[in-house]
Amino acid sequence: MKKYKKNMPKNWEPPVPGWSADIQSDCSEVVIGYFGYQIKKNENLQATNFLEWYSKLLKIDNAPIHTERGRVVDNENYVNDFFISYWDSKESYEKWRISSAFLDWWDSPDREKDAYGYWCELMIIPSERFETLFSSEDQAGAAKMFKGFKGPIKEHNYFGGMRDRLEISEVNLLEGNEKNLSKKSNIETLGKRVYLKTPKNLAIIRSAQNLTACSSEELSRYNTEVYPHLLKGMDFIENNPEETGCCSSRFSQELTIEGKETMKTFGFAYFLTLEHLETWSRTHPTHLAIFHSFLNMAQSMDKVDIKLWHEVSALPEGQIFEYINCHPKTGLLPWFQ
Repeated sequence: MKKYKKNMPKNWEPPVPGWSADIQSDCSEVVIGYFGYQIKKNENLQATNFLEWYSKLLKIDNAPIHTERGRVVDNENYVNDFFISYWDSKESYEKWRISSAFLDWWDSPDREKDAYGYWCELMIIPSERFETLFSSEDQAGAAKMFKGFKGPIKEHNYFGGMRDRLEISEVNLLEGNEKNLSKKSNIETLGKRVYLKTPKNLAIIRSAQNLTACSSEELSRYNTEVYPHLLKGMDFIENNPEETGCCSSRFSQELTIEGKETMKTFGFAYFLTLEHLETWSRTHPTHLAIFHSFLNMAQSMDKVDIKLWHEVSALPEGQIFEYINCHPKTGLLPWFQ
């Protein structure tokens, strides 16, 4: 059996500092749930019932510890508006999920007849399969559940760093069931409720950009020197799944919980395996352009105030994703039975 060898270069000193969320030893799993609705962009409708229902769920017993919100227009020209909720235990999530406040609305047959589609991508992630990286000690995402950060850490700013930060990588190569993303599903989805099981070691990355504190000069340089490359990279992985192994990619605008736009964006993507994500990151011109354009900007300025962070997971096989009345190219629907 092949053994994992750390990727960190000898005598490595990162050119910029980085931190990881300090996940407490008594937290055995991180639970992340994406709950969203979709509607054709030209319909210009907001799913008021969904939004009111989910807002109430944030206030009941065992509610998520932290929730964020995003919006993206997908390749089929559907607006997807969604919440990202975090729990620090499977038990708390499951108690919340079986509450009547959740079930009475979500499990109703009426959802299959609505003008909207709804989706839930729920991940129960053992903590050894989860890692984060932050360019500052500004908490976001899962890090909001914990007291602080570890760091500055050395395991970053080189290719292979995210695998080095995954504790499980020391004993598991995180290989998948298949080498390539090729088998397309023909599931009928509109007007139906569809459940999918995720394959072995599906890799997920949420990579975020917070421009709130940037000066006008930094904003100008980011928008002209970096952001165009970021858009090209996100577009490439979304539109070239067979080549990249990217099953789904949503480059999203972050919203406040109330739905107002912010100066934050994030990419959220599923790759067939961590190796597929690493290969695109390490070798493809679209990602190298993002990496080098930002590094060049940062090194040529006295100070940068953009805050960057990501969270990466390698999922255990068999997570259940649910799609209700969604178009057939939503999320993982095109790829798995």
